[in-house]
Amino acid sequence: MKRINFVIFLVSIGVFLFPCQAYADDVLWTDLVGMSASGNTITKTASTDWGNGGAASAQVLAGDGYVEWEAVETNTTRICGLSTNNVDAHRDTVEFGAMAHETGAVYVYEKGVYKGKFGTYQAGDKFKVERQGTVVRYYVNNALKYASTKTSTGSLVVDAAVKSTGGTIANAVIAGGTLPANTVPVADDQSISIYENTNRAI
Repeated sequence: MKRINFVIFLVSIGVFLFPCQAYADDVLWTDLVGMSASGNTITKTASTDWGNGGAASAQVLAGDGYVEWEAVETNTTRICGLSTNNVDAHRDTVEFGAMAHETGAVYVYEKGVYKGKFGTYQAGDKFKVERQGTVVRYYVNNALKYASTKTSTGSLVVDAAVKSTGGTIANAVIAGGTLPANTVPVADDQSISIYENTNRAI
């Protein structure tokens, strides 16, 4: 009996010291515009501009959860975060977006509204946009950068927009997401391109 109690005690201590982390799945990209997909990484193939390159996740986030992605280059501009739905491929329709800028700066934009500059990033840094309850927070390498003042309720999808040709949203994962029935994600290396210039302000 003492041995069993000792084992239970050790297990309890382990759970206390090392709480379970939310399991993350690779983002299954869909609705690609001006992008190519390879696994959970997307790369812009269209010309440099806002509005002609983006994608969204097939998975839907109904409650708490996050999207996390890696910035593998520092010379392109792209934004990725969470939105109620994927309106289009423009930066200004990403509801909660963490931006890796071509200057090496970290910015936060919410539906095109500038929320501030939050330091710089290096190649390999990981950006995370997470909802807990009704609050959305932004992290780089798990360090908190900004907490949104906008309440978030309802379902969300991962929403990405890329300005620079060759810009990537790399190794994107989603925690807390579910895949709706009859969903057909984009196959690896499939690309969709558009050629008109939207001529929207940068």
